[in-house]
Amino acid sequence: MDNSSREPKPLPGPEDIQALLEFLPIFEKPDFVFGEEVGLEKQDDGTITLPHYTMSLEARRFRRVLHDCGFIRSFDWGKWKHEAVRYMDEPSSLETADLDTLCKLLTLHVRQERFCDGHLASMYECGHLTAILRQMVTILDRI
Repeated sequence: MDNSSREPKPLPGPEDIQALLEFLPIFEKPDFVFGEEVGLEKQDDGTITLPHYTMSLEARRFRRVLHDCGFIRSFDWGKWKHEAVRYMDEPSSLETADLDTLCKLLTLHVRQERFCDGHLASMYECGHLTAILRQMVTILDRI
C-alpha cells in the first residue's frame, strides 16, 4: 500500500493536550528527577550490564501519553532536525509555535531517545520539555 495516499492523523485534541499537561506541575517540581544514568555493572554471575539511562516512572508515563494521545507524528524528523535545533537554541521561538510544531518537536525527541540514551532527560534538564508544555497551555487556552 502506498503510504503517500493515506490521510495524516488528526492533531491531538483538547482532551489529549490536557492529559499531557498533567505532567507540567510534575516537571516544575524542583525535586523531580527524570531518571538516572546507570553505570557499567558486573553481576555475580559474571554478566555485564552496559551503562544506560533509566527513566523514572513519571517519565515513562509521559512518553506513553505522547504515544497514546497522538503527539508522536509520522514525518521525516531527520530532515526537520535543523528546524528543531532553532527551537532549542532560541527558547523564545516556542512562544509562537503551533500544535503541529510542538508535536514534531516531541516526536523528534522521542525518536532521538532511541539513538541516544538519555536524550529526553537532557531535554527535560535544559527546560525544553517544560517549555513545550507551557506553550501547550497557551494553545489549549485558544481552542
